[in-house]
Amino acid sequence: MSRTRIVKGSYTKISQEGHSMYSNENIITTAGNSITEIGVKNGVSYGEPKDPPKPPMIDYPEPFLNGDIIFCNGYLSNPKKNFESYLNVITDKVPDDRKVKPLRGANMSEKKVTDDEDIMTNDELEKINEKGGGTLYSEKNYKDTERFRWLFAAKEQFEGYWEGYDNVSGKRYSQIFKEYFHAKGNAHFINGSHGLQSSGAHRVEHGIAQGYAWAKRKWNIKEKSEIDKIKDKNPGSLSYSPQYKPVTVVGHSQGAAIAAGVALGIMYYANELGWEEMSINILFLGTHQPQGLYGQDYEGFKKYYFEDFINEWVLEWVGDIFSKEKLYQNQGIYEKMNELLGDSSWGGLIERAVQFTFPNDRALFVTRMGDIPYVKNACSEKDNLYIESWGFYKGESREGFFSDGDGYHFPKRLLDKAFNPDGSPNEKGHTFRQCVKEYWKAYHYYKDYRNEIRANPQKKYTAALHPIPKIGRVLPLWFQDIMMQSIAKKEGIKKQVYMESELYRRKLHALLAFAKVHEMELQAHFAPVGLMFNKGTLSSWEQYQDQTIWDRIQDAGKDIFYKVHYSDQRQEDKKKQEKEYVEGEGKNRLIKTSIANTPGIKEWVDKAKEELKVEKHWYSDILDWWNGNKEYDGSGWGHGARQGFAEAIGLTGGNIDSIVEAGLYSMLQAREVDISNSDRLVRDINEDPAVIDREKLIAELVLINPKYLKEDFTFDFVHPDPKKRNGIQLGGKRSNEKSMWEQFKNPFSTKYLDTWKVAVNELAWLLRSINLSSVVEVKKNGTVYIYHKFNDQFDLRPSSNGERVIEYDVACIILGFLYHDIAGGNDHMKIKGNWSNTYSKEQIDWKANSMKRIEEGMKKMKEKMDENRLKWIRDTH
Repeated sequence: MSRTRIVKGSYTKISQEGHSMYSNENIITTAGNSITEIGVKNGVSYGEPKDPPKPPMIDYPEPFLNGDIIFCNGYLSNPKKNFESYLNVITDKVPDDRKVKPLRGANMSEKKVTDDEDIMTNDELEKINEKGGGTLYSEKNYKDTERFRWLFAAKEQFEGYWEGYDNVSGKRYSQIFKEYFHAKGNAHFINGSHGLQSSGAHRVEHGIAQGYAWAKRKWNIKEKSEIDKIKDKNPGSLSYSPQYKPVTVVGHSQGAAIAAGVALGIMYYANELGWEEMSINILFLGTHQPQGLYGQDYEGFKKYYFEDFINEWVLEWVGDIFSKEKLYQNQGIYEKMNELLGDSSWGGLIERAVQFTFPNDRALFVTRMGDIPYVKNACSEKDNLYIESWGFYKGESREGFFSDGDGYHFPKRLLDKAFNPDGSPNEKGHTFRQCVKEYWKAYHYYKDYRNEIRANPQKKYTAALHPIPKIGRVLPLWFQDIMMQSIAKKEGIKKQVYMESELYRRKLHALLAFAKVHEMELQAHFAPVGLMFNKGTLSSWEQYQDQTIWDRIQDAGKDIFYKVHYSDQRQEDKKKQEKEYVEGEGKNRLIKTSIANTPGIKEWVDKAKEELKVEKHWYSDILDWWNGNKEYDGSGWGHGARQGFAEAIGLTGGNIDSIVEAGLYSMLQAREVDISNSDRLVRDINEDPAVIDREKLIAELVLINPKYLKEDFTFDFVHPDPKKRNGIQLGGKRSNEKSMWEQFKNPFSTKYLDTWKVAVNELAWLLRSINLSSVVEVKKNGTVYIYHKFNDQFDLRPSSNGERVIEYDVACIILGFLYHDIAGGNDHMKIKGNWSNTYSKEQIDWKANSMKRIEEGMKKMKEKMDENRLKWIRDTH
């Protein structure tokens, strides 16, 4: 129970979610087992109501809807950050095959299919943001902090894959999805990256294990039998049922298969807890391996890329893709889900999913791409199951394609525009259709010359007629290496002569033209993430030109997603609508959990269970004592032992008198400290320029109030300048002469004296920026009582989103790491204060008019001195 000052007074009611009771002396507000005392005086309340608790069962009058969203990323293709995955390609190691001992890099672990490193929960992300990830990755600092971001590489790998830094739409990916799918504060990330030759079927299996592991660790639902026993007396307990905790799974590229498996693993967990039905949404984006690539499709694919389009230079430079059948797969997502669930409609699960994949998302190295049969399509009117992104043939266009003249045929609803890395349209960039046509012309320009040389072999090494283009900026280094090795192997000592020939120039020209097509296809592949919210992305479509990809998904999912569409945003009305939805329309959108209880799914759940087993060792009790309360949310290590030591020496009161005592409490993992009983600290705060300015403004407001000296009145202080309502800064103001870094390098410069005064001020380190609330009570006789209070956090952490100067944040990242993460100081320890100041009528008048009085006094003194001077001049002359 928090310590507050109780002041007798008149009746007041304080509204809080929970139950309120009246009392003449104080108010007790209850929410479950939480009780907070709040002092009351003449309609003014003091103290802070506690947040509702988070025990296994919340005693709310009504259940609340709050689910989870899981993002499954695709292949992490940056060679610098996933270099070992590229080594797998060079050494022909299939990333799914444990027998060949593939290198992991940034891919999912095959040694441990439930590896913690492959899951980032919302709690873990918040910790990273507290430690500095939030400020380094903020839009304000992103471009300038590249050399520091390795400190928080996990944030970039997981959240960064989805967020991007799109300066056009200005929307944060996970934030939009969290709000839409009722998952506020509950965004989680699962790594779906595997690599070339990874099987979509295996990724579904891997996803089952990860989905079950996530549900076991994080999905806060309870057993159905437990809820059934108490739901009549405690309706709020239904908050822990799957109907009120919907799960949304979003997968992109290779992560789409993971998403399908994750859904199955979660459903199996719900079935284990006795729930016959549950709510789930699935979204497949830029789907990799929607189906297998085998049989006639595989032969057709080879012909499409191998014989007609790329032909010889593929054979020479990347031919082992086909010669070793690295893209051959017997099963994709569709076939594997059919096998696992024994049903082509996946037991109804397919009806809870929406997909969006552009029909020109068919890049060579991410094949096979396309739509999953029978999943609701937000992109195409009909599933596009073709393996090619365009065609060149005579006659009418096949279904789903349109003719662009001269034999070119393109799929409808393709992504035709070029975009810059920041998401803005590249006005100078060629469209997809232009790139295709330029490539096809370049290919035939090379092909005709090649045929001519076959008839006249002596012309093979004829010198190039025009300068040979540079490839350094166009082709990735790894591709250049493979290409050069292939040329050297084939040409031997004539390599250099060949690379200066007209044949090579034309062949390279065709390759670079194809690279532009490939780049546009890759753009279409990542667009459902990078361009999700951009207006104009679909502007070349016959309809929906003004919509975004997100608009299309919402429209496609309106009758599919388990989603409440609120007609009113008031909290009480939202709760009512949620209950009506869960008990009405939502029932039609539940899925039977029993469909996941199959031998194929159980096999991978059992693997997860085996890895999740916690065996009791002889030192387990010691670890339990050392770690203490499992629900402790501070950052320090060994908090069990530290809190035990604090109790042993009697350091539990929480009243502090200095920053040293605050640090000691922090090191001993205290949850809260209070400066209210420290005369010294309260005096220092009262004498701080920021508080002096605050009370001067209060005094001015008192004097101009029409009730002043006529009757008693009370008011809450609100700063007249809206820009200054976010709080005050204690410890003084630093110099703004130059950057913080320049001031740090020149500590003895008089220009930066103010900054160093702040640096040695105790309040600057103990409190610094606080939200100080002030309640003012004015008596008829002019006496004024000012009640100040604040609640702050004692930590050395940077700003959450780059609000402060970058130098200060970087310093806090370093100091916070040393103090909190190495030394173990609690970064969640609350520090609060609650005190009052009493002023007479004369003192208030002086506070309000002191500067004016001083100025008037100085003016009179000057006038008196001038008068005396004139008198002296007259007397002496």
